[in-house]
Amino acid sequence: MYKYYLSVIIISLCFINPFCEEIQAFQERTIDLRYKTAGAGHKYIWSNSQETEMEMMGNKISGSMLNNGEILRVIKHSQGGKLSHELSFTSLSSQTGSELGQTFIDTRSIVNKSLKVISGEKGDNPVYTNFSDMPMFEEGGVPPAIAFIELMIELPKDALHINGKWKSGQEIEFNNSDVTLRSTGTADFTLASIQNYRGYECAKITGTFTSNEEGTMTAQGMSVDFETERKGEVTVFFAIEKGIIVELLSNSEADMNLDLTGMNLSVPMTITSQSKFVLY
Repeated sequence: MYKYYLSVIIISLCFINPFCEEIQAFQERTIDLRYKTAGAGHKYIWSNSQETEMEMMGNKISGSMLNNGEILRVIKHSQGGKLSHELSFTSLSSQTGSELGQTFIDTRSIVNKSLKVISGEKGDNPVYTNFSDMPMFEEGGVPPAIAFIELMIELPKDALHINGKWKSGQEIEFNNSDVTLRSTGTADFTLASIQNYRGYECAKITGTFTSNEEGTMTAQGMSVDFETERKGEVTVFFAIEKGIIVELLSNSEADMNLDLTGMNLSVPMTITSQSKFVLY
């Protein structure tokens, strides 16, 4: 009986050893992630939901916003080894909700207007060359093109093993006659795994991020100062060979404060947001 069990163990080891070697080789594999150009670009289906709670003069007010659209992204080589990114909505539907009901927003002025970005070959140091010219909703606020910034993931400078980590940071400014915005943010990323996903061999990237936004906007003829602290999480599936984002999921929570200078009133707000980009 002892010899039988011993033979079973030996046979099992014959199968386990190659398997362990394969796992070790997989873990020791280094991955060099980089964006690759595509002449006609590639499209994403985008969905976003936001829930807002605010307190004004002792009353709590809740609201929501739903966005759905299609995004075209074109990446090309630029001078000095840099990349040129053009991102635009090819379709967009947006609606807000409150206790008073739903309101559909006219998005016709938003569609087919391209945000142009110049970055390093890894998406680093992005410069948003025409962000201040991007159209806004007639109801005001920041341009819907701010959604494109989520797709500007900075890839690691060097090739990494599984569980390799890197940091990212960027600053964004927006100025027009109605809104002035300055945003600074940082992110911590991890190369979590390599897996087949949606037909591609993908690097699964997980990350956390924080950002601070401050600025001034005009609402119904009144000046409003705002300040926001945001934190969230993101998961990205990046096609290694194709050099594109296959899917991106993010969720965040923000504490925002509005100062209505004309009314000497401060309004605290909490905003939760979920976004999803899927290549198709």
